[in-house]
Amino acid sequence: MSVPVTQVSRGNVFDMDDQLYEVVDTEHVKPGKGPAYVQMKYRSLKNGRLLEKRFNSSDTLDKVHIDEKKMEYLYQDGASYVFMDTETYDQVNLDAPLVEDKMGFIKPNETCSVAFRGKEALSVVLPTHVVLAIEECDPASKQSGTNVLKAAKLETGLEVKVPLYCEPGTLAKIDTRSGEFVERVNVK
Repeated sequence: MSVPVTQVSRGNVFDMDDQLYEVVDTEHVKPGKGPAYVQMKYRSLKNGRLLEKRFNSSDTLDKVHIDEKKMEYLYQDGASYVFMDTETYDQVNLDAPLVEDKMGFIKPNETCSVAFRGKEALSVVLPTHVVLAIEECDPASKQSGTNVLKAAKLETGLEVKVPLYCEPGTLAKIDTRSGEFVERVNVK
């Protein structure tokens, strides 16, 4: 299905030159002079290579229909990540270069969505936000100031910047699109 490049968003899969690519980021640019364009970063679903290209606003892309299936992330096996269908117990491996940047948001034994085209597993589909515990960071501080952040390591190994009031054990809501701290989550 051919769609205007202006309607393609992060996570969409498209076919270009008989290869599949996943959109990583898009930016619609309207310069003062000249026509508008779309600057796009996308990842090859064959080898994981990250590419960048400028498209004219009038260009179209062949968007590929993908199916999502809920699967459990089991473990990392060398250069791939192993996921299991919880109904049939079938396992699929996704090469590390294809999903490495997403795995910091997923805990082992957690259910997530895996994108398929037919029977071929393509990539992991992340929710917009995830909640992860802070494992390591400097002690909480009462220092005032807006937008003052400190480095923190989450339970998955992902490193993010968090506000000064956060401490180890705090549950943090993280935006998977940007990797940024959104808010502290209280357990009730």
